[in-house]
Amino acid sequence: MKVWKQLFLIKRKELGGRMLAKHYQGKKLNDEVFATAQRAKAAIDKYGKEAVFNATLGSLYDEEENLVVFDVVRQMFRELPLTEFTAYAPHFTGSAGYKESVKQSVLGEHYEKEYPNYYFSVIGTPGGTGALSNTIKNYLNYGDKVLLPKRMWGPYKAMAKEAGGSFDCYELFDEEGKFHLASFEEKVNLLSEQQENLIVIINDPCQNPTGFKLSREEWLSVMKILKKASNKANIILLKDIAYQDFDTLEYREENILSDLHSAFYSEWSSINFSKLGIASISLNTFSTSDFSHSRSLISHFSTKRDFLI
Repeated sequence: MKVWKQLFLIKRKELGGRMLAKHYQGKKLNDEVFATAQRAKAAIDKYGKEAVFNATLGSLYDEEENLVVFDVVRQMFRELPLTEFTAYAPHFTGSAGYKESVKQSVLGEHYEKEYPNYYFSVIGTPGGTGALSNTIKNYLNYGDKVLLPKRMWGPYKAMAKEAGGSFDCYELFDEEGKFHLASFEEKVNLLSEQQENLIVIINDPCQNPTGFKLSREEWLSVMKILKKASNKANIILLKDIAYQDFDTLEYREENILSDLHSAFYSEWSSINFSKLGIASISLNTFSTSDFSHSRSLISHFSTKRDFLI
């Protein structure tokens, strides 16, 4: 059975091609990464793979340069009943079992004991960009800026602009190669004076594109800065943990979260973006999860974000 969706566009002749909503006219996204990947593929076809080193897209390959698919994923798909595999999901923001697995993955198996005074919420989203975009659209006021490091994953900027805002940047590294706390604090203070809401995106651990990871001490300093700024604005920390599985186990990621929130008890929102799927078979399962001392913040997170993608 095929289900088709049809859109009929009938324009006035005198308007030419200006049929898009005014706030979307003139927009164009140049995806340099995928365009470069296509050029690399064309070069391999022309010159041979021995003459071209393709480092454009991050994918897992074996020694024979074949895309890796994990055996456990193949087995899972084979064992799924057909009716379960093809049916609609019980809820488009994620089943109860899925949401519970996200909490345990991000916060640890015993998160309820680790965080006895916190409330939690999880929302499944269509892809990693959906998780980030959903957060930015729901918390960024029109005309406001998202705070980003100067070295970053580029689409953060596009998502801020798409939501009707823009961005400002702080220096990621100081002269010693450590997190530039002075530059970060300067920008946080500046924007918190100008905006009602301030979204701060920190991709950690294994920051894209540098691989950088904040130390426990640096995280505590970051939280002190944000705690102080919360007296002037609503602070939304978006901690992008998409690459946490590539992290070295210097300390357990959920433990640092426990330290941060126990040190700074406040009614604010910390949102984690988590990649839980296996990209090698195009099965990407993403989510945004929120936890706070405030039940009202968690309720707001759950209800306001369910329907905006």
